[in-house]
Amino acid sequence: MKTKWLRFMAIPALTGGMLLAAGPATPSIAAQEPNAAQERWWAERGERTAAFFNLTEAQKQTAKTALAEARDSSKAAREEMKQVHHEMFQAIKANDSAKIQSLSAKEGTLIGQMIAPRNAALAKIYSSLTPAQRAKADQNPMRFHELMGLGAEHRATHPST
Repeated sequence: MKTKWLRFMAIPALTGGMLLAAGPATPSIAAQEPNAAQERWWAERGERTAAFFNLTEAQKQTAKTALAEARDSSKAAREEMKQVHHEMFQAIKANDSAKIQSLSAKEGTLIGQMIAPRNAALAKIYSSLTPAQRAKADQNPMRFHELMGLGAEHRATHPST
């Protein structure tokens, strides 16, 4: 009888000891670099879409350049958006309806400031397409918007706060 209880108690003790001896698990890649997995996903999506439209290397480079310029020109708006999100959280906690209304309007303006350069980049990319590629883009407008994934520039224009 004692041996049964001893076995019953020894197994959890040994298991617990092994878990403690193992130490903390190493964090996953996503935990180490929260945006790396997302950037990789957007880049792969952009590459698949570029293959779908049969883009040349020059067209891919045009897209990457246009999207990088869009990202750079919307950087100030993205930074301001982070501040607005912080202020919005404070207003929500305080239940300040007037401040929430004001910040919501400001947020809408900032979203427009971030989207405009991105759409200008898409216009530049569209103008670089051949007639056959434009026809394909016209038939698949959502696939054309996926070109924003080239180089993960799309993700950079969306603040993650």
